[in-house]
Amino acid sequence: MMVEQDKKVFKWQLRVDRSSNTHGSEAGVVVSTPEGDSIECALRFDFKATNNQAEYEALIAGLKVCTVLGADELCDKYGINNYYASPAYPQTNGQTEAVNKIIKHNLKAKLAAKKGSWADKLPQVLWAYRTTERGSTDEISYSMAYGDEAVILVETSFSSPRVQLFQPELNIDMLKCGLDELEERRERAQIRNTAYQQRVARYYNSHVRERGFALGNLVLKRVNPGTRDKAAGSLADKWEGPYQITGIAGHGAYRITREGLGELPRLCNAQYLKIYYP
Repeated sequence: MMVEQDKKVFKWQLRVDRSSNTHGSEAGVVVSTPEGDSIECALRFDFKATNNQAEYEALIAGLKVCTVLGADELCDKYGINNYYASPAYPQTNGQTEAVNKIIKHNLKAKLAAKKGSWADKLPQVLWAYRTTERGSTDEISYSMAYGDEAVILVETSFSSPRVQLFQPELNIDMLKCGLDELEERRERAQIRNTAYQQRVARYYNSHVRERGFALGNLVLKRVNPGTRDKAAGSLADKWEGPYQITGIAGHGAYRITREGLGELPRLCNAQYLKIYYP
């Protein structure tokens, strides 16, 4: 990732990279000044984070370094407003997670006790996924890409009706017709997918209980896993406070203050707060 200013005046460069696994999360930041100097920073996070979260944290750290070095105009040029918020899972549509869940489920069924051979079975599982009709679109991924359904190996082995009745010239004409109609089929699939997503959203929203706080409310804040007392183990407190709501930033984010500590530098999301009852 690189952000730079107008080359006619001077040039700042900010590069960030990240890595996350079961052992922890790390990130690297490299800032290059207009004079050609480079400042390198290595970060290690005390909390568990996905690759995206680690990259966001690295970007925030890089912007802080740029600000200290006097590169405020870098943020101004690109309209970047630097706000701090409590770590949270980035909002996504969950599509990647859903696909991965299906692939892993199918791999488990194929592997049984031989878990180490998953790489050999993965192409078969991916082929099965790509040639199976999706409930959200009523279409097959392969046909959406190439305009027609694929003939699976089982059909060639047992000579299914469409293999027995195969005619090369007629097949070429039908493939051309399929390509002509492909754009229209994709549009219909997109409409069905949008309708499916709306149905899922309505079902989800019907079970969501809105949580909001007013100025002056006393609240407890969930303890971040990275700051929890590890010596206490499972007996460590999961909530800390009380804090007072001193600002509402919108979209479920609040500014909170604790006596003796002042206002926290980061906004806190409502999902990490709950009402405190003295």
